[in-house]
Amino acid sequence: MNVVISEDQGDEIIDGAMKNPNIPHLYTNAVALAASNGDYCLVVLQNGQPTATLNMSFTVAKSLSVALGQMISNLELIMGQEIMTMDRIAIAMNSQDTANADN
Repeated sequence: MNVVISEDQGDEIIDGAMKNPNIPHLYTNAVALAASNGDYCLVVLQNGQPTATLNMSFTVAKSLSVALGQMISNLELIMGQEIMTMDRIAIAMNSQDTANADN
């Protein structure tokens, strides 16, 4: 995501961050979001347990949203397949559970 910096700077920053043992390296398989009148808070979850919070301004949140959307759209185009959202997966799983319960 190169929202404010050049692509070269972005590559250098990402490479440096990934190699820096002093920067937390997180994985998430779920998130929770909250909003105040001044910013957003993203709670990073791993297996249902909070592991970190990330507060960001509305401007940064929107820029992140746009950049992630573009990256995901590009990946879907390359793969020729849509990546399902967690909501769609939950609906499909609930439908399957209901169908299994009826049998």
